Amino acid sequence: MEFSSLTRNGERDFDFLFGEWIVQGRRRRHPGDPWQTFEAVQKCWPLLNGLGNVGEIVSEAGDPLYACLRFFDRQSGLWTIYSVSLIEGIAQPPVRGGFAGGQGEFRGEDTVDGQPVVLKDVWTGAATHRPRWERALSTDGGRSFESCWVMELERVFWPLEAGPVPEWLPAPAWG
Repeated sequence: MEFSSLTRNGERDFDFLFGEWIVQGRRRRHPGDPWQTFEAVQKCWPLLNGLGNVGEIVSEAGDPLYACLRFFDRQSGLWTIYSVSLIEGIAQPPVRGGFAGGQGEFRGEDTVDGQPVVLKDVWTGAATHRPRWERALSTDGGRSFESCWVMELERVFWPLEAGPVPEWLPAPAWG
């Protein structure tokens, strides 16, 4: 896949995620398993003047559950994303990718129950106040994918320290 970023060179493509979000999520470990639903809060803030960022998911009670560390490589023009769970530590190898046509796609490889899988994370709605993230797994080398984790976000706060809301992001619904 050839990537063309949301922004000039890609290194600001995750700026849309800065701030605080209400998360409606669902997750399952294996295809065919019932979905487990959850509600949480995601907070995201920049690192290194936006060259990286941290996204942390906390329970409604404020307990940390999960975090993502995202870093942009200026040479390749790609993002690398590391996922960390409070329970499991680093949950899987990183995924790499970028944005094309307003959609982000990131891939990596892992194992589930001893079987090799291809991971595919997709961001849609990045230029809205309701973005969506989905993780899918492939057990056939990436020919087909089955969704295993979905998070739909709704913005509740834009942090002043992140600077002005990017021009390409619509005006906030709250004013």
